[in-house]
Amino acid sequence: MKSDTKKGRPGRLPHWDYGSAGCYFLTFCTRERRCILSQIVGRDDPGAPSVVLTAYGRSLHSFLNTLSVAYPNVTLHHFVIMPNHVHLLLSIDTPEPGAPGGGPPPPPRGPPGCAPNRVCHPKWGDKSVD
Repeated sequence: MKSDTKKGRPGRLPHWDYGSAGCYFLTFCTRERRCILSQIVGRDDPGAPSVVLTAYGRSLHSFLNTLSVAYPNVTLHHFVIMPNHVHLLLSIDTPEPGAPGGGPPPPPRGPPGCAPNRVCHPKWGDKSVD
C-alpha cells in the first residue's frame, strides 16, 4: 500500500536558529515543481545550453537583487534560477548594535506577488530544503 506522506530527510535541523549569523545554501521549488521560472534553450548543443528567464523568473531576479536593501545584514553571494527551483548562497551577518537591522528581523516577505507578511504564494512550494 502506498503512503500519502513524503519520506526523506527533514527540511530543517530541529534546533538550529536559521536567523543566526552564518552562510547558508538554500534551494526552494515552485509549487508542484512547475517549470515557470525559466527555460533551458540549446539542450541539443552540449557546448551552449543556457537559461532564459520567464516573466516570473525576471521578477524573482529583481527581487533577489534587492534583498540586501530590505535586509542590510544579509549578503546574497550567488543565485541560480532554474526552470522549477532556485539555488541561493547567502550569508547573514551580526549587525552592529543600533545599526539598521539590529533588532528582530521584520516578518519575512516571500517572492514577488506575495502579500505583506506572507511567506507562501500559489506559485511557490510550501516546503524549503535547507
